[in-house]
Amino acid sequence: MCLMWYKMGEKMSKKIYISPSNQSANTYATGNTNEKEQCHKIAKYCVDYLKKYPLTLLVISVICYLSFFKPPQTEMETIPGIDKLVHTCMYGGLCFLFWTDYLRTHRELNRRKILWGCIILPILMSGIIELLQSYCTEHRGGDWMDFAANSLGVLLAAMVGYNILRPLIWKKKK
Repeated sequence: MCLMWYKMGEKMSKKIYISPSNQSANTYATGNTNEKEQCHKIAKYCVDYLKKYPLTLLVISVICYLSFFKPPQTEMETIPGIDKLVHTCMYGGLCFLFWTDYLRTHRELNRRKILWGCIILPILMSGIIELLQSYCTEHRGGDWMDFAANSLGVLLAAMVGYNILRPLIWKKKK
């Protein structure tokens, strides 16, 4: 299974192979399946997520990059609390985009998917990133107040997504 690159409606020659396995003879000990079938299932799942949540996945990538690169020195650092506002906006934006992508591709609300995808996983990602910054980098440090600001952004965006975005987007779909 592969993803094709598209440019203005035209198919380009570049391909990304998500499931290169073609080993149908490599059977699993249980489940009456093989490596080829399982790799194709995983690839289909990945492609479905890339199609349903493109903006969300892009923002996750940007947040991961911004969380580990060495930031330049700016005058903005002199403004008290500006970094907490940035953290709140980054994770609020992530959650807001998840809601947008979810509501655009679904007709009904799956509370479990929303709870995990929009609230628990972004907060968990935030905590893991703060721990990695603290223990695995020399130029960044983990901060529990950053974690709190990230969590606040997620919770605020969840409220906006459910109470404002959901009725607005689904009203347009009808």
